[in-house]
Amino acid sequence: MKTILALLLLAVPGLAAGDPWTIRGNAHVPAPDLEAAAALDLARYREHPDPAYADDAAYEMARLYRARGFPFAEVTFRRKPSGETVFTVSEGPRVILEGVDIEGAEEVSAKDLAALVEVRRDGLLGPRLYVRSDLLSAAGRMATWLRQQGYLRAEVRPPPPLPRRGGDGETIRVRAAFGVTPGPRAELAAVHIRGTAAFSEKRLLRMLAQPLRGMIGRPFTPYTPYALQSLLVEFYGQRGRPFARVGFSVSYRDRPRRI
Repeated sequence: MKTILALLLLAVPGLAAGDPWTIRGNAHVPAPDLEAAAALDLARYREHPDPAYADDAAYEMARLYRARGFPFAEVTFRRKPSGETVFTVSEGPRVILEGVDIEGAEEVSAKDLAALVEVRRDGLLGPRLYVRSDLLSAAGRMATWLRQQGYLRAEVRPPPPLPRRGGDGETIRVRAAFGVTPGPRAELAAVHIRGTAAFSEKRLLRMLAQPLRGMIGRPFTPYTPYALQSLLVEFYGQRGRPFARVGFSVSYRDRPRRI
């Protein structure tokens, strides 16, 4: 029995030698990498030389630069009378992220929050790069982590944009400061069950005492109501009521903030 292996080679059209464009000023990012980042837009531009496609290609090239630690990189283009398009890169300095500061997090572990900052590196073991989109994502992860600890009103402010400084070929080093306002911490104070004909509330709470014991007095998170809902649906399903529907409402009490 013969086995036949078929190898399919896929290529993006419009990136072969002789394409009607050149890239200049790209001292730190090779032209093939820039072309690959903007492959789709360049292919469209080669078939239909609409400036909008060239503008989109320039945007993708600049985005690749920012992902490699050049937050001030700009890419412009100019179409010559001969038909050739020249993409010109203004790289700006490369920015290295030396460290992260967490401000205003007295109630929580600044170390735990700083561990949520995942940024790109220059190579496997190289320095961490300043990539603003990575810092914005880290701020979102911090806010989610805080809410999972019961800080439902937590706010995390990402580092402000860097003021432009330095020129092409330079390397500057910065620290990123996140502002954290945890707000009050919420705990689950009590569970009340209404609208059950098969079991009284008192009996239900007694039968569910063990799982509820691990939840009462614990941090109340956005997932806590759904955990309680699943617990009740499973409870009724195991007793021959697989179509039981469970809704919930949450009431808040401040000082202390227990739910």
